[in-house]
Amino acid sequence: MKLKATFFLLCATLSGYLCAQNANTWVSGSNAVNQAGSYGTQGVGSTSNTPGARYISISWTENDTLWLFGGEGHDSSGGYGYLNDLWKYNKVNGQWTWVSGSNAVNQAGSYGTQGVGSTSNTPGARYISISWTENDTLWLFGGEGHDSSGGYGYLNDLWKYNKVNGQWTWVSGSDSADQSGSYGTQGVGSTSNTPGARWCPISWTENDTLWLFGGYGGDAIGNFGYLNDLWSMETARVCSPAVVTHEAANDTLCAGGNALFGLLATGADSFQWQRNISGTWSNLSGENNDTLILTNVPVNMNGYTYRCVLFACGNDTSAVDTLTVRANPDITGITSSLNPNVNSIYVPKQCTNLT
Repeated sequence: MKLKATFFLLCATLSGYLCAQNANTWVSGSNAVNQAGSYGTQGVGSTSNTPGARYISISWTENDTLWLFGGEGHDSSGGYGYLNDLWKYNKVNGQWTWVSGSNAVNQAGSYGTQGVGSTSNTPGARYISISWTENDTLWLFGGEGHDSSGGYGYLNDLWKYNKVNGQWTWVSGSDSADQSGSYGTQGVGSTSNTPGARWCPISWTENDTLWLFGGYGGDAIGNFGYLNDLWSMETARVCSPAVVTHEAANDTLCAGGNALFGLLATGADSFQWQRNISGTWSNLSGENNDTLILTNVPVNMNGYTYRCVLFACGNDTSAVDTLTVRANPDITGITSSLNPNVNSIYVPKQCTNLT
């Protein structure tokens, strides 16, 4: 007779009633600590496949499938660190499948283009993140781990995994660690709002809304500590990347004149005009719409360059415009050679603003 490694726990209440019998079953994996993962072939399930020993991973459940991502533990060679492997366990056939990510520890994230899914996209290695499940989509937010450059810290990137096409999509947040939150106006939703980098928040799901509360991480000004901010995100929102469709500029002018830069765009939630001086782009405070007007421009701004960054589910950036500022010529009094006894005024050709 075949025996199962089953433990039966019996308990009784003080009043003498017998509690229900509970059976614990060792299903797979080793009975020894610190085991390396047995990854097999990516995308192919097998009863000999097993994730390496780990803790504080991320999980989802779906009918007959259990999903597992990352954590801190051991890779395929037994190396120890942070993981970014995605696994699924089929409860019907008892097979683990290595779905995506690396079989080595401490991998940087491959973010791709924000809002665009790809099978080559993968969140960086991490642990203590939070997760939600929605229909055919697994959601992942933040945690502590590695960003796009391999830098280590707290994360605020939001990802979704489509179980149908096998693609990860970087949805929002930064691809760099230790970012402060972008809170916007309380009670007003915007795709430019983002919780700060954090680990160990609490999450809930309700219909098409994901909820997040607190954790340890960065606030609105970059201070790190314990948080009590509550966030919601409507996943059903149809969101297209921002795209610049037309640009116009009056960027050649006389000193003291006005310059105008404008654009038309689709899908943009917000705008940020920037100026480049000596190779460094900086935001222009308060310039957050589709038009930038510079008044009374001095000649020393000649050669400054400008652009506009558009924010949405996927961002876009306008072409760079260079400001050309012409100096106004001096009006100089000279003596006429025709009649040296009569002073005449020579007026050079004046600078004319182009329209």
